[in-house]
Amino acid sequence: MKRELLHTHFVLLLQKREPDKSKLIELLMDILCIEKDSAYRRLRGEVPFSFAEAITIGERLGISLDGLMGALYEKTKNFALQQSDF
Repeated sequence: MKRELLHTHFVLLLQKREPDKSKLIELLMDILCIEKDSAYRRLRGEVPFSFAEAITIGERLGISLDGLMGALYEKTKNFALQQSDF
């Protein structure tokens, strides 16, 4: 279930960046160097985005993958571990 939630959230972020589906498909084709059918399969969830693909898309479109994790852990709080030099 977590995988589907991550995929759904990632696709929603992509659709926010480019609401026009045909332009989004062309963008994915360009970024990932894939065919149109492959881009459609990824958006429909038939084929999951690989982690490397998600990173590449995120870098190109300015999408933070940290934000994706928030979809899984909505009821948790983030913390930062600060180390001291002794």
